Amino acid sequence: MTNRDSGVTGQNSAGPCSTQRRSEPRTLGVRLLLFLFVLSILLIFPVRSVLAACSNPAGTAGKWIYSADWRVAQFCDGTNWIAAGQPQYNPVAVAFDGIAAYLSQASNMTPDNAKVSGSFWFRRAATGQQTIYRIQRTTTYSAARLRFIIEFDVGNKLHVSSQSADSTAQVNLVTTPAYTDTNWHHALFSLDLSGGSGACSIYVDGASVALTTSTCPGSSSFDFTPTPSGTNQHTIGAGSDTAASGNKYKGDLADFWFDVGTALSLPNDKGKFITSAGKPVYTGATGSTPTGASPEILLSGALLTWENNDGTAVSFNNNGYVALSAYPMGDVPSAVEIQRRLG
Repeated sequence: MTNRDSGVTGQNSAGPCSTQRRSEPRTLGVRLLLFLFVLSILLIFPVRSVLAACSNPAGTAGKWIYSADWRVAQFCDGTNWIAAGQPQYNPVAVAFDGIAAYLSQASNMTPDNAKVSGSFWFRRAATGQQTIYRIQRTTTYSAARLRFIIEFDVGNKLHVSSQSADSTAQVNLVTTPAYTDTNWHHALFSLDLSGGSGACSIYVDGASVALTTSTCPGSSSFDFTPTPSGTNQHTIGAGSDTAASGNKYKGDLADFWFDVGTALSLPNDKGKFITSAGKPVYTGATGSTPTGASPEILLSGALLTWENNDGTAVSFNNNGYVALSAYPMGDVPSAVEIQRRLG
């Protein structure tokens, strides 16, 4: 009896074991299906799409955006924004009326230095002597108070000059060609007075221009500190900070970049400001891309904030109010693009 009971018990105990073994294929199949499902999810949506991201602007991997600055669609690969096509940077251009509109600020924003570089886009709407940028010791216009100036002279030639602390003429560069047309042009200059002999050059539209006058002394420095005391006056588009100031600029400007303490290596560095096709190059939100550090002045961006200096110095006051240029750089902007430029 015991043996028969044991046998029965053995048979009964074997039944569940047999049933468990028969269910294993189904269990393995479910596990395999779950594994394949998870694998497909990972292949379609990689882990980095959740964890990785792009910056400036922020975006997760796989995201598409449209860049208004570069006028191109961009894709976030998890680290960088990748342009879908050839990016084209079109800076906001502002118009000076030659009557009331100009920018000004009073500060000792820059220390004395032997090196200065600058870049800007211009489109003239009138001829004659006109000021692009001027630094002088006081509000009242005076040739003796001049410290630094970028202008078009009476012969419509681009003129860059400076005076030392005792009002002695220092740098004096005058281009041979005159600029009287109404096309867009790019001006780039580098001034280095640190060596035994100075090194100064002006490039227009990506090419070195001949100079009718070329005075560039060595072993000297630019005087950006008021002497003996006071505050320097900086104006964009006017000869001095007064409504009655002469030599007001009539035309358009874009991306005005002015850096004290840097001498560009030209022609090597010109590609940081203008492409080989003669198009503008984006210098960064604070203008630091060309040199790795922000310049003293970067006037760029939307019209409503164009005078808000994005460089390291203080912002400018908008006197008479500059307007949005009627001659934008690049192709004709859409309504959305116009709104962006207005700010």
